[in-house]
Amino acid sequence: MQHMLRQRIETTSNKMSDNQEQKALLAITLPDGSIRSFPYGSTGLDIALSIGRKLAQDALAITFEGKALELDTPLTESGRLEILTFDSPEGKNIFWHSSSHLMAQAIEELFAGTRFGAGPAIEQGFYYDISSEHRFHEEDLRAIEQRMIEISKREIRIKRREMSHQEAIEFFKTVRNDPYKVEILEFIYSYESNKGQWVKLKYWWKEGYTLVNNLHIEELQPEKDVNNYRGKVYVILHK
Repeated sequence: MQHMLRQRIETTSNKMSDNQEQKALLAITLPDGSIRSFPYGSTGLDIALSIGRKLAQDALAITFEGKALELDTPLTESGRLEILTFDSPEGKNIFWHSSSHLMAQAIEELFAGTRFGAGPAIEQGFYYDISSEHRFHEEDLRAIEQRMIEISKREIRIKRREMSHQEAIEFFKTVRNDPYKVEILEFIYSYESNKGQWVKLKYWWKEGYTLVNNLHIEELQPEKDVNNYRGKVYVILHK
């Protein structure tokens, strides 16, 4: 994972150098009030790297003009930006929400046939709402934690995909065969204000995409600090 992160930072550094003179510049205001110029289309990672390599390694996401964005989102206008790390409440929320999906993958690998509902971050960590024929015990939670650590060391990148509401329902009915996600989609889009909006999916599990409506880190890297989620594995069961 560290190899992937170094390669990503080096690629970003080269890209900024090659294109610096060809793009219009954006004026980015940092939390300390300083204003720096960056090429049109620069990402939060680009900006974090310009500040320091350590910050680029710790960066999880950004806020731009008060709105939380993923680290790889290209910026197309000037504005105020903050780099989010695990030290911030927003950074913890993003990290833990990503960790809940990591936990879901671990559960799916260990206990085939498990179905997944919602997996939000909470104040103390995160949980996942699941349905399983398996009766869970304390030793299962330890096994899940160990599998999470093992998965986090794989070279896995989280990819984004968007599709229409109806396409997403059909996807989770036929490709992922995930009735709970279908139920969530049908409930969300039963409200008139949500109709016509695109559904965001993240490629996470080896079998396909999962439904998300929050930010995620770009890579699975909770090995950076295992204590960030140790002792905070919650499983809510529905039989």
